[in-house]
Amino acid sequence: MSAEKPLSRADVASLCGCKVQDIPNNPLFSLTHYEPAGPVCAAYIRSCGPIDAITGPSGSGKTVGTVFKLIRFCVAYMPATKPSEKHPFGLVKVRVTVLRDNYRALYRTTLRSWFQWFPPDYQGSAFFGGQDRPARHELRLSTVREVDGVRREVPVDITVDFFAVGDVAIEELLKGYETSCGWCNEGDLLAPRVITFLYDRTGRFPSRQELPEGVKLPRMVAVDFNPPPPKHPLWKACTRGSFQEEEADDPLEAALQATAKKIEGQKKTLNFFHQPSGLSPNAENRRGKSFDDYQRAAAVMTEDDKRRFVDGLPGYARDGKPVYAREFNRSKHIAGGPLAILPGVPLDIGFDQGLSPAAIFSQTSSLGQVRVLRELWLGHGIGYQRFLEALIPLLTGPFRGLPPGNFTADPAGFYGADKVVGELAWAEAISAGLGHPIYPAPTNEPSARWEAVRLRLRIDIDVTTPGLIIDPCCEMLIEGFEAEYKFPKFKEGAPKAYGDQVVDNDHHNVHDALQYDILGRFGRAGVINEAAKAGRPGSVIPFRTNREGHKPGDFNVWNT
Repeated sequence: MSAEKPLSRADVASLCGCKVQDIPNNPLFSLTHYEPAGPVCAAYIRSCGPIDAITGPSGSGKTVGTVFKLIRFCVAYMPATKPSEKHPFGLVKVRVTVLRDNYRALYRTTLRSWFQWFPPDYQGSAFFGGQDRPARHELRLSTVREVDGVRREVPVDITVDFFAVGDVAIEELLKGYETSCGWCNEGDLLAPRVITFLYDRTGRFPSRQELPEGVKLPRMVAVDFNPPPPKHPLWKACTRGSFQEEEADDPLEAALQATAKKIEGQKKTLNFFHQPSGLSPNAENRRGKSFDDYQRAAAVMTEDDKRRFVDGLPGYARDGKPVYAREFNRSKHIAGGPLAILPGVPLDIGFDQGLSPAAIFSQTSSLGQVRVLRELWLGHGIGYQRFLEALIPLLTGPFRGLPPGNFTADPAGFYGADKVVGELAWAEAISAGLGHPIYPAPTNEPSARWEAVRLRLRIDIDVTTPGLIIDPCCEMLIEGFEAEYKFPKFKEGAPKAYGDQVVDNDHHNVHDALQYDILGRFGRAGVINEAAKAGRPGSVIPFRTNREGHKPGDFNVWNT
């Protein structure tokens, strides 16, 4: 143990801004009888990195689950040192590093949560710290390991270092620092580079000389956070499965590399665990926060805060309102993993034309579910020849052998060419390059296109099968649904809060392509028919339909 004098409970309470009685005398959670908040939290606890991140509504058990995850990593995965006279079966030595954005939050929130598991004087442990400086908790636990075929009790020495990044550069804070594993508490308040730099310092404690020959050290960083805005780097990294972004000078080359990685299945280095809404039947940590608690919170929150802290969804973009804000649900409409390509089922493609062209590839299952498999968007200034260079490898690669279905494009893509001199319009040129006809969508009227997608989002085939499901590789499409395909926000005091036309940004092309895809599949009449049914199955008779044996006037509401 350190020669520095440990803090008393009164000193710890003063640092944490609370009363002495607010610091638990005994742990509120048991290391041997802890039950995870739910299946998502349990999967997060079992995961072994490299980087594991969890988000969800407030009060969903993220922080408590992370503390247990760290201790489980220490006692279950960290190897024991070489046997010694004092420790004949070895000693498990671990250093855990906890990062927070500032010391005030570290002492008043992170450490208060930590003390629910390990009070300052837990089983003779020692806690050290001070105002606006790092804290340290030295713990002595034990675990059971098999030694020469016999299960033996092995001591576990854990040193937990608590730091605040604040205005200090992460290199300055952790340069030369060695640790076993890390925890970024409220990771959305930290720069993403803090998380990856912390991971680089893990797997370095204890020293290799202390370990038996050939034993490797595991390493892991855990991140818990509340859902940030959709364009937040941490959120984008979580949905992508990696902090790495595509880097290429040529936008076409970058897009082709990204598409190839999606097709081949890029190895994830960031495992993302997203807990359900607090208002969902599958909500986690019901013992800690009830349905009624979430309902009362939602009643007084702004719509943006409700999305983040009750529904556990990323907040709205600050400069507009998503077109499908009420219909799109990430947990419902995004597949948990790559969608399988259905053999023998026709491939439908929706196209949006222009110098920022896009394509959406989809299939319709036997149940009637629209399955969006891929998106293709290469950036700005892309002519039809370069677009075909990226399009054809998809059709001859992952989609090879599928019968062609409906190929539908923006009606504007069939105009603008000089037919007298033999020029082809954009859609005609793409059709010629593919060797398959592309047909104009029934309309390019925005309201009709938006309603076509809204209906697919609202429809459920059954309780577990949504009418529209999206492969998680369709990042531009998903970002558009969550925030970027939006109506612009007007200045304060304007007659209307939002505009009537979507913002012309990078995301509108893939969304237009999806709209044309759905219109080409169902037709305008089909969309109108679905709207008339209001999403009811075909076997349900509308209220105003005259059934056999009933004529207008047969039912007198006054004489029942």
